Amino acid sequence: MPKERLISADSHVTIRDDAVIEHLPSKYHQAHEDARAEMLALMAKKAKPKRENTPAPALPVASEKRPWEAAGRAGEFDPVERLKDMDIDGVEAEVLYTSVEAGITYNSIPEGGRLACFQAFNNAALDFAATDPKRLVVVYIVPIVEIGEAIAEVQRLAREGAR
Repeated sequence: MPKERLISADSHVTIRDDAVIEHLPSKYHQAHEDARAEMLALMAKKAKPKRENTPAPALPVASEKRPWEAAGRAGEFDPVERLKDMDIDGVEAEVLYTSVEAGITYNSIPEGGRLACFQAFNNAALDFAATDPKRLVVVYIVPIVEIGEAIAEVQRLAREGAR
């Protein structure tokens, strides 16, 4: 009997700011930091305040300290650890969604900084996927403010081997 193939089509990966900064020209570092701070402030402002004495919703728990087995593991951002987690779970491949917030954040950066940030983020994501491109299939982010930038970035990603 053939082995069943388990492929996750709705997984997530965190592309950390330090990985993005490694790929970002230094002249855009401050713009990146400012845009991230602005986005975090906006998210905090929109967050619904938690009412006192309101219990948190119940989550499926593997233990009292970890709400699920993979919670807090390095596989969230480290591709080698991610592959180990996938092996434990019997997952052959994952489609990995990145950050919606990053795209929104970068759209506010003026001039060439916007495209540079998108490219740096996607380069960090390419690095993540390169560890095993047949198993780690990343969904990249595309700038949508200028259609020419979007087309150029999609073409660049294809040239770089994005799947």
